[in-house]
Amino acid sequence: MTAPVLETERLILRPIAESDADGLHRAFSDARAMRFWDFGPLAALEDTGWILLPEFWRGGYMAEALQAVIGECFAAQNIHRIEATIDPRNLPAVRLADRLGFRREGLMHDRVFVDGEFRSVAMYGLLRSEWNG
Repeated sequence: MTAPVLETERLILRPIAESDADGLHRAFSDARAMRFWDFGPLAALEDTGWILLPEFWRGGYMAEALQAVIGECFAAQNIHRIEATIDPRNLPAVRLADRLGFRREGLMHDRVFVDGEFRSVAMYGLLRSEWNG
């Protein structure tokens, strides 16, 4: 199944293309952007996936994107449950999950090992019946 293209007021969410690699790698190789990820900054372009660059933080882009994606998942894809794992120190992500209606369901102590340290991860869940989008 091909992922749909979703459009919001300011964003177009589409499948990642190979031509996106250089821009994505700027974020995946940035220590600040990768601070709360399950792995450290990436050195190789070939290891790059998706992320939001720090210069776009606090602009509401992630909330806008997630509302579109969650709406698509629940309405068009008939998904029952969405999960998010968040480093509990990542307070902006925790606040966003709360605003979107996710409920914290527990803490997985020392779940991942990143940059020489174990990190705990909080589990959040959102059911279709709880979505207010």
